[in-house]
Amino acid sequence: LYNFCRTLDDIADDNSDLEIKKEQFLEFKKDFSNKNFENPIIKNMWDLLENEKISKVVVDDLFDGVEGDLENEVKINSQKDLLVYSYRVAGTVGLMMAKIFNIKKKESLQRAMYLGIAMQLTNIARDVIEDGKKNRVYLVNYTKDTLVNIKKIIYTADTFYNSSFVGIKDIPLNCRFSIIVARRVY
Repeated sequence: LYNFCRTLDDIADDNSDLEIKKEQFLEFKKDFSNKNFENPIIKNMWDLLENEKISKVVVDDLFDGVEGDLENEVKINSQKDLLVYSYRVAGTVGLMMAKIFNIKKKESLQRAMYLGIAMQLTNIARDVIEDGKKNRVYLVNYTKDTLVNIKKIIYTADTFYNSSFVGIKDIPLNCRFSIIVARRVY
């Protein structure tokens, strides 16, 4: 899962020309859809989907989120769009990790998704300047004051962190500590 997500993230964040990044993304997506098992990352991901009963829809949502970053300018215009984007690029990862941890309760799967969303919102609040240099504006324009907008996103992230906590009890003990630490560090 890490290698798959890292590959997508590297494509989106690479400093190459946008058209080259789009080509790389579409090629990787096509190889995934066509089950090109010559690529070990794709083979491993398909094995993971099958073995852990992860829905391909979740992976398609992740692809949609990453593809949204492959534009000359990315601008989020509403709270809803921000949450949809955060679900796609990070909530999906939380869901997939929960499946790997063999979590079956629907509520706990939802809580894993919330933790992913919270972490993405934290990344957005943290990386405002860096993202701005890449013409990526994820701050919903609540006000013209960037600091106020960052505070609002952090407040929203805190809401999702708090909602995610209930699901931690369903994570196997041998994995729980690392998730709690990651949650606290963020």
